[in-house]
Amino acid sequence: MLGGSSGANYSAYQRGRPEDWQLWSEKVQDDSFSYASVLEIFKMAETNSKGESKYHGVSGPVSVVDTCQQYPSFVERWKFVSVQLGLPFTEDVNGHLREGFEFEQSTLKDGRRVTTHNAYLLEAMSRRNLTVLCHTFVLRILMHHRQAAAVEAVRSGIPVLIKARREIIVSAGALRSPQLLMLSGIGDEAQLQHLEIPRVLHCPAVGRNLMDNVWVNMDFAIDLTSQQKEEFRSRPAVMFRSSPSLPAPDLFCTFYATGTGLFAKLFLLSHHCRGSISLHNKDPLEPPVIRMNLKFSEQELKSFLLGIKFVRKVVTATVTEQMVSEVTPALENDVELLEWIRNTCQSVSHYAGTCAMGLSSAGNSVVDSHFSVHGISGLRVVDASVIPVMIHGGTFATVLMLGEKAAACIAADALQYGSSHLIK
Repeated sequence: MLGGSSGANYSAYQRGRPEDWQLWSEKVQDDSFSYASVLEIFKMAETNSKGESKYHGVSGPVSVVDTCQQYPSFVERWKFVSVQLGLPFTEDVNGHLREGFEFEQSTLKDGRRVTTHNAYLLEAMSRRNLTVLCHTFVLRILMHHRQAAAVEAVRSGIPVLIKARREIIVSAGALRSPQLLMLSGIGDEAQLQHLEIPRVLHCPAVGRNLMDNVWVNMDFAIDLTSQQKEEFRSRPAVMFRSSPSLPAPDLFCTFYATGTGLFAKLFLLSHHCRGSISLHNKDPLEPPVIRMNLKFSEQELKSFLLGIKFVRKVVTATVTEQMVSEVTPALENDVELLEWIRNTCQSVSHYAGTCAMGLSSAGNSVVDSHFSVHGISGLRVVDASVIPVMIHGGTFATVLMLGEKAAACIAADALQYGSSHLIK
């Protein structure tokens, strides 16, 4: 599917908190990833319904809108609930501060989903220097003396070899990109040797550090009116701390109307465990081994527990006209609730980190801050796999920003080095 997961995601536009970007810039020791720097790229890429401001742009290819503007009375209700429950109301979820009750922004235009295909690729497909090959599956990258030289692929069942003139850019996502690197001989030497894959570069960080947010689903039976169901299309949400002593919010909840009431998705934003991606075998058509490692510390379980209790308060404070009956988890005992959390918690599919960005000297990263793979010439990775620290929120807005930033890096390098970096 052209446009990748942007054609199937929730269309939520969440930049993360400024503190996330401070941590990122410190990890890679590059101020161009500070909040002040990436903010300018976010602004450049968007056309935001909030209008031009310190935090928003109005001339970019990605349309970002507030759907809550269609429901002014519900906005006032949500603000009132925030006062009742003692949390602030965030007017701009992609501004400087994000905590409390809010309405999510969405990547929509004229009621239709905005994807990387219709925002970027569609207009560029008429260019002479771009060829889009559909029904094509990349098998591996071929190397010549630690130089990425060509891509071996299958197109509609026919083997093809695509030679590179300057460099190769991998953008296959946090699950597939590390698999592709390992199939190409870049990864943990012991694993490559076990699978009889010729080693090009020992890089044990490939496939490690798999990150994701996690969630539990709460279900409430409520006889909502048709107007109430429509109002919940405004994407109400709340970002909060399970304890006032925490330095930042660790929980996030979104609310949806269903045929029988309300659905609440409660996210834990700071899950500490890291999973991994590895190979079953050296067959490129075989899916990779995905180990999410959804284990929880006692503090994380406690956070979830407190979050569930707070979400119950939000629902009963918001829907005051009808009887509210909890369907799931419908448990009051803390021990039973903790067991329910362990058994039902799910991955959100905000996969990231498996080709993490960082310093080559640290030994726990795959690419540098220019997206270039350590120790390999002419090879970059540009997708969510390079994210080194988990963003508070979804990954779509971050990946859009990374695409813009990588494009600038690639163009600058081409201008600086010219034909000297062409592959001979």
